[in-house]
Order: sequence, then C-alpha cells, then structure tokens
Amino acid sequence: MRRMLALIIDAVLSVSVLFAAIIILGRFSIITKELVEYSDTHFNLVFGVAGQILFFLFAFLPSSVFGMTIGQKMMGVRLVTYDGHKISILRSILVYLSFVIVSMLLTFGIGILTISFRRDRKGLHNVLTKTKVFEIGQA
Repeated sequence: MRRMLALIIDAVLSVSVLFAAIIILGRFSIITKELVEYSDTHFNLVFGVAGQILFFLFAFLPSSVFGMTIGQKMMGVRLVTYDGHKISILRSILVYLSFVIVSMLLTFGIGILTISFRRDRKGLHNVLTKTKVFEIGQA
C-alpha cells in the first residue's frame, strides 16, 4: 500500500508540474502576443511526451540519484537492487520502461496487480529489472 501511495504522490507531482508548465507557457504566449494555435493531436503529443518525461523525473530517476523519490521519502519506502544497493540511472530507466510498457500497456495493468498476489510483493517490472521495494528501517 505504501509503495502505491508513493507512486501516486510522485504522479501527482509530475502532473502538477506539467499543468504549471502549460499555464506558464500559455501566459508567456499571451504576454508576447504570439498566440500559436495547435491542433489537438499536436498538443496531446507534445504534452503527452512532456508528461512522460516529468513522470520519469519525479517517479523513477530520483531513486537512482537520491536513493528515493519524494513520494517514497514521504511514505518511508525505497527502491533498491536485489542485494540492497541503490539503483543505477540505467536501471532506473529500465524500471520506468518496464513499468510503463510491460506492467501497464501490454498487460493492461495486470503487471501491477502481481504485487498483490506474490509473497515477495514484487510487480512484474520489479521482477524484470531485479529490483525490490522495502520499507526504510527494514533489513
């Protein structure tokens, strides 16, 4: 439960930053009087990619740089390798890609549900990237 709440906190932070960026860019275009019209497809593509980048920056990259994300820090959990070491930036990218592609898109979210049914509470993306989430203070 804690790890899901941590992920939700990190997702909310990334979405908030994305909305702030949309508002700032909108205000900037009004101030400079360069109001550019974008098609819905262009807007969705640009901000969809920006949203994924922000989600990675808030929800996965800090695990490799700082040892935990903001949400993980708040919930008292940490993402590490099987042997308990901090994950590398490359592994962080692999965890993110396997989370989005395998655990969410290809399995329609069933890869996330594996957390509920496995004794070790690992999601499909954790199994694929040889990572685990544990509570801080836990051996």
